[in-house]
Amino acid sequence: MYNFNHERWLIAVNLIGQARAAVADTFMWARQRKIFGKTLIEQPVIRNKLASSASALEGLTAMLETVTYDMCKTKGGSVGERLAGPIALLKYQTTRSCWDIADECVQVFGGRGITRTGMGAKAEG
Repeated sequence: MYNFNHERWLIAVNLIGQARAAVADTFMWARQRKIFGKTLIEQPVIRNKLASSASALEGLTAMLETVTYDMCKTKGGSVGERLAGPIALLKYQTTRSCWDIADECVQVFGGRGITRTGMGAKAEG
């Protein structure tokens, strides 16, 4: 199944980029939205959601960079059987984590998080 390595890697790259954009928009929304006289980001629960999303995203980025480096430096590149496992694990971990990140972002956005337009579009997509 190592012939799918490029596709799996590309899926991971795209998902990490989309998750990074969703988290950035969520931070921007949390700083703008005011509830009960305070911005949303001043609430500890919201900060925890954003921190867990950001840390998961950084972990995925580190894993992606490691796998990408191995793809570039290993003899045979990404087509080799040695990288099939790490690339499949990267895709698996990325899809699972990005699902959680999107869920946290939608919860922060509230109703805006389920619209295809406006500030919640990246979290919903």
